[in-house]
Amino acid sequence: MQSYKCFRKNARLPQHFFRQHVSTLSQKKHLINCEDEKRTRKIEERLYATLVASHHSNHNCQKKAQNEPITSPLKRITSSYFLRKIKKIKKAQNSTGTESDKESTPFVHGGREAPHEEYEKLKIKELEKILHNLEKINESKSGKININIKILVYVFKNFICKNKELKIKIFFSFIFLLCSKISIIYTPILLSSFIENVNLEKSLNPQLGGPLLSSNSSVPILLAYVLSRVLSSSLNELRNSVFNTISQRISTYVSKLFFYKIHNLNLSYILSKKNGELSFIFNRGCKSITNLLNVLVFQIIPIIIEFVLYLYILTYKIHYSVSLVTCLNMLLYIVFTTLVTKRRTIIRKFMNKSEQNTFNIFLDSIQNVEQVKYYTNEMHELKKFIKEQKKYEREAINVQKSLSFLNFGQQIILNFNLFLCLYLTYINIAKDVFPFSYLILVNTLLFQLAMPLNMFGTIYRETKLSLVDIECMIKILVKKIQSLDYSSKVEIQTGNIKFENVSFRYPLMEEKSETELRTNGGANQDGVPPRGIAKLFRFLKTMKEKLFCPPKWLHSGETPIPPMSDKIKNNLKSALKENVQKGSPTSTASQPKGEANQKENNYIFQNFTCNIENGEKVAIIGKSGLGKSTLIKLLLKFYEINSGNIYIDNKNIENINLYTLRKSISVVPQDTILFNNTISYNIKYGNFQCTDKQMIDACVQSELHEKILQMDKQYDTLVGERGTKLSIGEKQRICIARCFLKNSKIIVLDEHASNLDNENKKCIEKALHKLCLGKTTFVITHVMENLQTMDKIIFFSGNNIFVGSHGELMVGNSSYREFFNSKNNQPL
Repeated sequence: MQSYKCFRKNARLPQHFFRQHVSTLSQKKHLINCEDEKRTRKIEERLYATLVASHHSNHNCQKKAQNEPITSPLKRITSSYFLRKIKKIKKAQNSTGTESDKESTPFVHGGREAPHEEYEKLKIKELEKILHNLEKINESKSGKININIKILVYVFKNFICKNKELKIKIFFSFIFLLCSKISIIYTPILLSSFIENVNLEKSLNPQLGGPLLSSNSSVPILLAYVLSRVLSSSLNELRNSVFNTISQRISTYVSKLFFYKIHNLNLSYILSKKNGELSFIFNRGCKSITNLLNVLVFQIIPIIIEFVLYLYILTYKIHYSVSLVTCLNMLLYIVFTTLVTKRRTIIRKFMNKSEQNTFNIFLDSIQNVEQVKYYTNEMHELKKFIKEQKKYEREAINVQKSLSFLNFGQQIILNFNLFLCLYLTYINIAKDVFPFSYLILVNTLLFQLAMPLNMFGTIYRETKLSLVDIECMIKILVKKIQSLDYSSKVEIQTGNIKFENVSFRYPLMEEKSETELRTNGGANQDGVPPRGIAKLFRFLKTMKEKLFCPPKWLHSGETPIPPMSDKIKNNLKSALKENVQKGSPTSTASQPKGEANQKENNYIFQNFTCNIENGEKVAIIGKSGLGKSTLIKLLLKFYEINSGNIYIDNKNIENINLYTLRKSISVVPQDTILFNNTISYNIKYGNFQCTDKQMIDACVQSELHEKILQMDKQYDTLVGERGTKLSIGEKQRICIARCFLKNSKIIVLDEHASNLDNENKKCIEKALHKLCLGKTTFVITHVMENLQTMDKIIFFSGNNIFVGSHGELMVGNSSYREFFNSKNNQPL
């Protein structure tokens, strides 16, 4: 007890030290047999001895600690805590299953279950139904713009109509909007009424008698004026808070649709996109939906309501001439703003292009910083960056100049309208038709109208760009999907595979990308003047030629050429249309016949046939680019075959749902890409339903567990972006552990050991031997080692594919014999 008092007196037990040993026990729980209490108590005593020894070594109490009896209060405290911890571990292990043999080898007796609960919870059927309806809308014969509008209306209607809460919020948001506009428009009327009650002569000459306010209602009017402004502001904020929830929910709903769509598109379409293009479309599209709704509800609709109310007040309270002048000037204002904004979108397009180039140079230089330092090219990178930055500077100045011109023109139109309206009002005041306060009323009304109109250019540009971004998203949403069908309970029992007359060639990639539609400029991507301005220029040029420039034949005495007949015009139009449809600029008519036939018959392989029995090991060899990995992608239905059939368990893969098919195939790629998360998350990615015990057993089988225990945070260690914090061998072992947890009937090793040293290669091969035991295995390799141990070899040679064992091919195939002898034990 004396040492325990010394322990309490001299220094308190560091809490982090105690937690460290408890966490050590938790991470080593796979070594603890909860039924063996003796072994448990030995672990407790060892931890307790370490705890006390570490503490007393720092406080000169080591001798007293050695004489401390084992039944000290501190020991009893730690023992009771550890026992409770171990009971929790035992309870958790018992909850995962009762069979001891299943616990010892959890990935041998069955794979993961289909996530039926998640399937129902996430409402996958509803998402698929919506996407199929979008595809049907896209296949309709309506125009392009009509299709986009139909799709947007369908998505909004489908989302809002099923949610009563959103309907109520939309109703109240519009009520708040209408009330706020009525109250803000009523403020100038109240101010005008207050001024009418002011004795102007008394205010100008205080020596005159009489009250300053001619009516007792002046103070209530002034109070009502202030309250109307407060009410308008509060109703606007209420509208914002209510409608923001609607816009964000719609954006979340569309983003869920898009995310599900992306993961169910054909792999060929995803690979045809540039790096980051889909994420660009996703981010822009979701933001544009929110922006479009906010612009519509917070800016466009309020401007229309205000304008109608202003015209009503100017017509019935002032004079119709004032409202007519206001309408004409507003029309001029809208036309001017639209034309200049269209021109500004072109200028802004060049600025954004320069900005994107500057960002790309910066990002590329940072990502390759090691190469820059290797070759001491810091000055070269700086010069390149400064050159592009200067381009951006020039374009940014041009954008600001165009904005200044737009604002200047808008202010001229608004102030000219203000002058005309005030002048007309002044004339009526001079005739004693109106009181003097109407001058202030007109002035206040027009200033309130000018405030939202100043944002018209920005509203127009943002709406246009938002529609372009949404169109890019819609183009992806209407594409056909490959449904995984999570609800299916079909299972693949064996690994029998049959290729029957399979022919395949890659589909044509799309030449234009969706992001080319928007470089923050929408249309006019080639710098062509906007349609409105071009029409205006053509009209002025035509009028000039007709009015001021007489035709040449008038002075030369020649007869004019008669106009082209309608028949000839129609024939020319149809010929041009056919030429465009055929793609005449690069048509195969101008190419040699051999090249055209080669493009038409560019098959990776044709009429490929092969039978693979369950448990066989098959090597796939050949030069790069001949289609070795493509064969496996066809098996996974990443691509659709052009002809022939592929069978697994005598079932055509066309009749097997994608979830069952891909669940039965595990792939160990050449370069394993990991998620920027913990090691445990990346391992459990093979089967999220597994327990910690199963995960650790998988790591033991893949020769990874001991390496993880040597790390500071062990299974909670972050792997970095794409797994950069781990070595190539460690990433490969994580992938193998995933495959153990997935427990598939078919294993694919795609050049798995090409980047490994000899020591790591031996460990990986040992783990793979356990993984592939009794399973159908494909080994894609460029190395000739161990080909003799393979049951079958699929040899790609040019346009031909040969199948057989190593002995059969060495005897009967000269191409394989030459290939093997030249590349034996050497990488290609």
